[in-house]
Amino acid sequence: MLKRFAGQQSVTYEKSDMEEFESKKEFECAREIIRKIEDAFGMNMGNEVYYLTQHLISSQKFLIDDPEDDYKYKSEIEEILKTIRDETDIDLSDDKQLINGLAMHLEAALQRLRFDMNIRNEFLDSIKNMYPLAFELAVLASEVIENRYKLKTKENEIGFLAMHFGAALERKGLNRRPKKAKKAVIVCIAGVATAMLLKEKIQEYFGQKIIIERTCPQQEVTQELIDSVDLVLTTVELEHFHSSKIKKINLFLEEADMKKIRNAIEENPEGEEVDYRAIFPKELFFPEEDFRNKMEAMEYVTGIMEQKGYITESVKQSIFKREEMATTELGSLVAIPHALLNNTQEAVVSVLILKKPILWENERVQVVLLLNIPKDKYAIWEVVFKRLYQYLIGEQGVTRLIRNRNKERKEMTVFHF
Repeated sequence: MLKRFAGQQSVTYEKSDMEEFESKKEFECAREIIRKIEDAFGMNMGNEVYYLTQHLISSQKFLIDDPEDDYKYKSEIEEILKTIRDETDIDLSDDKQLINGLAMHLEAALQRLRFDMNIRNEFLDSIKNMYPLAFELAVLASEVIENRYKLKTKENEIGFLAMHFGAALERKGLNRRPKKAKKAVIVCIAGVATAMLLKEKIQEYFGQKIIIERTCPQQEVTQELIDSVDLVLTTVELEHFHSSKIKKINLFLEEADMKKIRNAIEENPEGEEVDYRAIFPKELFFPEEDFRNKMEAMEYVTGIMEQKGYITESVKQSIFKREEMATTELGSLVAIPHALLNNTQEAVVSVLILKKPILWENERVQVVLLLNIPKDKYAIWEVVFKRLYQYLIGEQGVTRLIRNRNKERKEMTVFHF
């Protein structure tokens, strides 16, 4: 509320609405809260008293003990939860906290949409990138709202909805939380310069997922040192120590070493394993294309995917609908468009690398990965999305991909995680 007011994005109300709010008992409580805020910060918050009154009323109105009971927006929420269940096999229909949260949210959100109010969501980028599954559920919910009320849902509003679904997924144990960086030590038989080169190579590749605490020679390794870190990367055998933390690597890192380190710092995803070799077919790798805008780029890729039988016309239209609802650009020259609804059979990812970056929505994009995950494989959706995000952005893989585009077309090794 304070951020919105500071940004001069105050909410406006009709006179009749203000008079109705003033007649409610919650108005007196809201006015007292606003008065204390104004006194504390030395400002006049104008109509924010009505906005706060609205939320106080909503918080009392939507205390739903039994989802079977009748309540406002019941039909809308049931359709939202059914759509999510049908399209993702995720059943949230018994989550009373989610139902209460959605009912409260819809009361305020529909008013914002009716008055075309776009309130900034400070957490939007973090939600999209760190909790992509929750965001996709919110996109599905937003489509239901759009179809019901003929109102265009803004991306910031979808982000607010995603927070409710993120909490619900957390309660259900389905959220894959961002992992803390692993603390590591490098044991190197060579000189200091070689050890530092090894350190820089690992740090550059894995980014914020690993913190190299120190490098040291073999004779300085102690049990206390091993106990103080999560991982010991060593180029020499440590015969006197036995720990699952110790990982033997080559002095000059090879792909197998990178995979060993990655497996050590990343928890194995629950459920279905992902064969990345299988989901990146060579015939869907386009290393040097030239388009003027995102619509041309998406039309080109989806057209070929439809022609080759990877997607249907309905899935193609769903990809464009999803892009219309919320941009799939991630920053750092990357966009990952995907379908809102998907009834295909095969999980594949097409890779499009442009000769020059184009303006996607708000950011410039040069690498486009069209993610095609069918409904019956939705369990791997977030796993694949996060892995691509981590590699391309967290590990600066987008630079290597652009630089080695023609080599990758022949060998297709870049995504063999």
